[in-house]
Amino acid sequence: MHKKLLVLLITTFTCVCYTQAQLYSFQLFRVNPCTNTTELERGTYYLVAQSGNGYKSVDGTVWLDSMGKYKIVSLSQRNVNFGTVNITDSVNTHIHYDKKINIKFDRQLGAEAYFDCKGLLNGVHEDIYENGILLMRGNFKNGEPKDSLTFFYRNGNVYQSVIFFRKKIHIREYDSLSVLTKITHVLDHTYFSTEYNATSFYPNGRVKKIEKVRRRTTTSKEYYPDKKLKSETNYSSKTDYDNEGRITAKYTWKDITASRGLVLQTTYEVVKTNYDKLHKKTSIIKYHSTQWGNNIPNFDLNSASYFVYWKQYADDGQETVLFKNISKHEMMQSGADIISQ
Repeated sequence: MHKKLLVLLITTFTCVCYTQAQLYSFQLFRVNPCTNTTELERGTYYLVAQSGNGYKSVDGTVWLDSMGKYKIVSLSQRNVNFGTVNITDSVNTHIHYDKKINIKFDRQLGAEAYFDCKGLLNGVHEDIYENGILLMRGNFKNGEPKDSLTFFYRNGNVYQSVIFFRKKIHIREYDSLSVLTKITHVLDHTYFSTEYNATSFYPNGRVKKIEKVRRRTTTSKEYYPDKKLKSETNYSSKTDYDNEGRITAKYTWKDITASRGLVLQTTYEVVKTNYDKLHKKTSIIKYHSTQWGNNIPNFDLNSASYFVYWKQYADDGQETVLFKNISKHEMMQSGADIISQ
């Protein structure tokens, strides 16, 4: 009788251990500079994995089924950069220091504007990091930047300088060592405008990328350090080149976002075709790219959420279908090498 009971208990215990998956918890705590208090964030936010999968918070806690890096995203506070977290333990927490100066939608103005703890900004205002280093300085009128805005790194060096002219806005960005990395010209005097021309630079000053954005559509050209063309993007396609000018990959895409209402996430169906040095087709990959408000897809296959198909071609042109209708998670479990494609 005792032996039978012991066998039953062992069998039951083994089954429970086998079916119960490891879960990891995450909680976000926010420090309010206006009240100098720290509170658990109980509003809705998501931890978004590199695969694109999002995990929703419930009553202040997010439950995850795997470790790794996640981006903290709040749909209701899109102007707040919560950053990324690395989930390494069964219980994980993160402290976010809120800024004193924030961007909010003002109903009376009918537009986004800058606020601090006391309300709409007027005159010169500053904000600081939690360590006391200057974070930003600006001159405002009715919540809008008046003539200048300057943002700083934690080491005190300038990150971004914004100058407002009568008909356009001039933005200069720097790395943490004060080397110029990007110049942007916004095409009107509206600071929150999404139409602009931008030029990015290598550390030696050579042009890295030229970009134009019009009506949520991006055209661009990117260059190697030796000035040779690296890639070019137009309204619905992108072409990559090697250093000898040979085409290595072509992308085409279309917007397949389901909802046409207030869309915060955009989903594209992308077709990537890879070529060898003789311009022979080596593979065709059709995948889904989902991101927060981007006007072009993410071309990194590691950020794909779903693969419609993955076709490989031999030297004689023979086609082999490696995957079909499979999620990113299922593909990773199969051991597929995505990074090198």
